[in-house]
Amino acid sequence: MKRFLYEWFSYLLFLFLIVLMVAFPFFKKLDWGAVIKEEVVGLLTIFFSILLEAFPFLLIGAIFSALIGIYIKPTHLSRWLPKHPILSIFPALLLALILPICECAIVPVIRRFIKKGMPVHVAVTFMTAAPILNPVVAASTYYAFNMNTSFLVWRMVLALLCSLVIAITIYFFYKKNTQPNEILKENSKQAKGFEHEHDHKKGIMNIIDHTSEDFLFMAKFFIIGAFLASIFQTFFAREWLGFISEHAAFSIILMMLLSYILSLCSEADAFIAASFGGTFSFSATLSFLILGPMLDLKNTLMMMSTFKWRFIIIFHFVVFFVVFIMMIIFSLLGMS
Repeated sequence: MKRFLYEWFSYLLFLFLIVLMVAFPFFKKLDWGAVIKEEVVGLLTIFFSILLEAFPFLLIGAIFSALIGIYIKPTHLSRWLPKHPILSIFPALLLALILPICECAIVPVIRRFIKKGMPVHVAVTFMTAAPILNPVVAASTYYAFNMNTSFLVWRMVLALLCSLVIAITIYFFYKKNTQPNEILKENSKQAKGFEHEHDHKKGIMNIIDHTSEDFLFMAKFFIIGAFLASIFQTFFAREWLGFISEHAAFSIILMMLLSYILSLCSEADAFIAASFGGTFSFSATLSFLILGPMLDLKNTLMMMSTFKWRFIIIFHFVVFFVVFIMMIIFSLLGMS
C-alpha cells in the first residue's frame, strides 16, 4: 500500500510540474492584484520561478544518481585509492569531480565505503566533495547566476579547499588503522523516509524506476526549501536583512544555518541562493552554497541511524568550523 501511494504521488508530482510549465506564462500575464494580495502574488511568482528553473537539473541529478547507484559498487572505488593516507585524498577529490552523487544519497554510499575498509578521512573527503564538485552542480550554478562565472569558480575552489582541510583534520581524529566498528553502529538500520539504496540489477526499467525514486526523494525537500525561501524574501523586513548583510560574520552564519535547515539538493540549491539577489554579500551566498551540500539536517538524521555519536559530533564541528573560517578569511580578503 505504501509503495502504491508513493508511486501515485510521483505521478501526481510529474503531472503538477507539466501543468506548471504550461500555465506559468499565463499566470504571470494575469492581473491578480484585485483577487489576491500583492505579497501573495509575489510569493507565488518567486516560488514557481525557482521550481521551473531548478527541476531540469534535479532530474539530471536523479538520472546520474540512479546510474551510479546501479552500476558502480564501493569496491570499485576503494581499490583505486593509494595506500598513503594523504595521497589517497586526491583521487577521492578527482572522483568527486566526475561522479555527480547528490548529498541526498551520500550517507549510505559512505557507510558502504567504510565497511569495505576505506580510511575514514578518505570517505569524508568524498562525502564533502562529491555533492558539490561535480559537473551537474557546476552547470546548475552557472545557469542559476545568469552565466556569472564568479560564483561558479569560487564555489568550486573554496569547496575543494574546505574538503581538503576537513579530510586532513578528520585524519588526526581517526588514523588509518581505525576499524569500521569504531565509526559505524552495529546492525544500523535505515532512517525511514530519508536513506535509500539502489540494487544493482541492470536494465532500462530499473534505471527509470530508481530515477523516479531519486527525483521524488530530492524534489520533496527542494519544494519545501523553495517555498520557505519565497516566504523569507517576501515577508522578512528588508531593513532587518540589510542590517544582517552589513555584518559579514552574522550574514555568513545566517546563510550557513539556512542551508543546513532547508536541506536542499546540491543540483538545485544555487537557484535558491540566486533568488536572494543582492540581499546578502558574495561571501555569505557562497557559504550557503558550500555548507549545504556538505552537511544539512536530513543528512544529520541519516547519520544518526548509521554512525556513532563521537563521529557525528566531530564531523559536524569540523565541517561547520572549517567552512565558517574559510568564508571569514575569504570575506576579509575581499576576493569577490
